[in-house]
Amino acid sequence: EEPSRLLLEIDATHLADLLRLAAQYEVPARQIGWTTGGEFRVHFEGRIILEEDVKVLRDAWAESLSRRMRGEA
Repeated sequence: EEPSRLLLEIDATHLADLLRLAAQYEVPARQIGWTTGGEFRVHFEGRIILEEDVKVLRDAWAESLSRRMRGEA
């Protein structure tokens, strides 16, 4: 993410409160996806643009720096 952007993960029961708080402080915010049953999906303009198993994404994230340091892509 760029320095001026954040990606948050919250419980769905708190989404409305978070969006309301963001609007109160004029901070642009929106839901871009959710996890269900171990899957992560991102919707954009009514289409799913990313759909992946959470474990696959977590493993890719957790190992990315060590792979880069070893010279792997």
